[in-house]
Amino acid sequence: ESELTGGFTTEYSGISFAMFFLAEFVNMFASAALATTFFLGGFLAPRFGLAALDGLLASVPGVLWFFLKSYGVILCFMWFRWTFPRPRVDQLMALEWKIMLPINLGLLTLGGLFLGLGWIAP
Repeated sequence: ESELTGGFTTEYSGISFAMFFLAEFVNMFASAALATTFFLGGFLAPRFGLAALDGLLASVPGVLWFFLKSYGVILCFMWFRWTFPRPRVDQLMALEWKIMLPINLGLLTLGGLFLGLGWIAP
């Protein structure tokens, strides 16, 4: 990791260094829990439109669904982190300003337009 040879973590060793990396994983768990809550339905069981399967899935406790979904998000986070090279800060800023922000503003405008025209319910 680049933090081992440079950056603010070169000043720390032992338990202080471990706390920085522990904080990264705590942040990953918190982000996975928020992503599960906001985007994956939180504690609700997935629905497939089949009465027998939906009834079986609904019998599983919601807490278990939440942890299973969070675990899947954490696996994706770790897979991406271990597979792809770490981007530089300037590359991330360019991605945000040149690609992500225009897409998000376009989607926001499109959603407002659809709502204003009555094509979707509020």
